[in-house]
Amino acid sequence: MFFKKKDKKTIKDLNFDEISGFIEKEIGGRRQELMKESEKFRKSLINQFNLLKGLFRRLSDSDFEPVILQDKRDISNIVETSKKNYCSNSEKLIIRAINSLNEKPPIFKIKSIVLETFSKLNSFSREALILLQPFKKDMKCIASGLKEFKKEIDKFESFINSDYSLISKVDEVEKLVYKIIISKRTRLNPEKKKLN
Repeated sequence: MFFKKKDKKTIKDLNFDEISGFIEKEIGGRRQELMKESEKFRKSLINQFNLLKGLFRRLSDSDFEPVILQDKRDISNIVETSKKNYCSNSEKLIIRAINSLNEKPPIFKIKSIVLETFSKLNSFSREALILLQPFKKDMKCIASGLKEFKKEIDKFESFINSDYSLISKVDEVEKLVYKIIISKRTRLNPEKKKLN
């Protein structure tokens, strides 16, 4: 008399053929939200690359005072060559990444493009070290730009590892269900197997 009535849960039997539709119905809206979110990240990463490209162009156009060491050696040519190589290599890398991202690759490909490019940008440290003294302001801006870019990469990776992993798990389940369906059908209809 004082007990709360328990809600009855409806359990529906699903055929293997219906599982894919059921999964899509259950997470379809969430999948679209995540796809929109991943598109925002793709655009944001392209924007970050463009900002970095601008910083490298600015460095490329910068002039500097002649660099003379204590032993009276002028290393201005070395600095100029390092600047040219550093900016040119970085810009090429960034442009390649932007072009790849503009093709709207799958999200895990975006991750690999971004991480690989970021890693290579950081690997140009030899030229960067030579440029620190003569181009303090520009190099500080580039370092800041790379830090901001790293923050965006971290947010993107967090999104992939938490929210977006749901979609990949569902995709894996769907593939497994299809394999089971095909396996079950070939066991039930062995003639079809012979024809294939």
